[in-house]
Amino acid sequence: MPAVALERVTSGQAAAGEQPSVTLAYVVQGAADRDEALAAVAAEAPASLGGLVRKSWRVEPEADGEWWTATVEYGWPGKTTKETGESEFQFDTGGSGSVHMTVALEHIADYPSGAPNHGGVINVRRGMDGIQVEGVDVTPPADALAFSVVRYQSTVNLGALYALSRTTNNASWTLNVDGVSATFAAREVIFLGASGSKRGRGDWSVRYGFCASPTVNDLTIGGITGIVKAGTDYVWVEDADTTDPAANALVKKPIAAHVERVWRLGNFAALGIPSGE
Repeated sequence: MPAVALERVTSGQAAAGEQPSVTLAYVVQGAADRDEALAAVAAEAPASLGGLVRKSWRVEPEADGEWWTATVEYGWPGKTTKETGESEFQFDTGGSGSVHMTVALEHIADYPSGAPNHGGVINVRRGMDGIQVEGVDVTPPADALAFSVVRYQSTVNLGALYALSRTTNNASWTLNVDGVSATFAAREVIFLGASGSKRGRGDWSVRYGFCASPTVNDLTIGGITGIVKAGTDYVWVEDADTTDPAANALVKKPIAAHVERVWRLGNFAALGIPSGE
């Protein structure tokens, strides 16, 4: 009669927390020796159980010598060491540096009413040599709130993360992570990118980087009032030559403020960051 392992009705002792574990209990019948009993348990006990992996199994002979008791221990996969010639994948979609733009992705508004409309051309300057276009180096706002979210996940959609990196939210976006909750209006947040690698438990540790700047609804610049600017939009001021009678001198004064969208729009819902935990 071949050896057979039968799970006991009292099997399934478990522990939760940082080091979760499960212990299964078996009875082995028909084993001629210890090796045969161990082989019977290995053949019957599953290799993995609810995300845990089989770590070890042991058998003990009973006094009559006709059967064995066995236990199988399950725990988190241990961190493995790569062998020479093997590979390990890490990623970072954040990129670096700035992008110089002379024309905005979208022209938002001009202030005051009746101001010149340059159709999204950025930083137009008038001088002795005529009209010049300076453009702008697009970088995250210097006064932005920086924050990040670290998630532990079974899979990574690298294409989606790459496509959304360095975009601003196209709609109101809420996150609720680790007791911190916040809601941002459209175009107030920039997704700077994600970086990650596999960790010992077999899943991925992914860091999502963001920065946020609030919307301003009544900004005043050089006497130009009522400017409305979403947090990540860019405002540039156009000036013109005029005379200061008191100083009897030629001066430049602001004549218009222009609001431009310089960040690509992205659907942050595709990031999978919790919004209602």
